[in-house]
Amino acid sequence: MKSKIILLVTVLCLFSASVGYSFAKSNLIGSYPSFSSRVFTPRAPLGKDEYSVSRYKAEVDKYIEKYEDYSMGAKNDLDDIERKLNTAEREVNQVVTDYRRFIMSIR
Repeated sequence: MKSKIILLVTVLCLFSASVGYSFAKSNLIGSYPSFSSRVFTPRAPLGKDEYSVSRYKAEVDKYIEKYEDYSMGAKNDLDDIERKLNTAEREVNQVVTDYRRFIMSIR
């Protein structure tokens, strides 16, 4: 029985590492999507004819455009997280201030 539990824990740890999941405290459900999991990565064509080269260039241009969209979205997500964190900090500080005032008023 003990060996089954050890095996289960080992499998869960290996699985979580393989999918990029961390057991660290987080408010995200799952992990943040990686760029490479969302786009097709262009590869150099086998042929060097004009059509293959122009198609490859178009794929690289599209890849760069997708990166710029991903980057902008990630930066927006970070800004939103920072705003919400600041709001939470202000709310906690206000509750602590209210508590201290209350305690001082009953002494």
